[in-house]
Amino acid sequence: MEAKCERKVPVVIEFIIGREENVLPIVPPGKGIGEMVFDTRYNLC
Repeated sequence: MEAKCERKVPVVIEFIIGREENVLPIVPPGKGIGEMVFDTRYNLC
């Protein structure tokens, strides 16, 4: 988060989160933003 505090321009920050954390909504790998998942019953494998 220090990178954002040091700059006055937009930045991309990547957060790596384990599958077991169930953080929603999520865009599965290889899918588009229109295929965002809002339900924990979805299989991301």
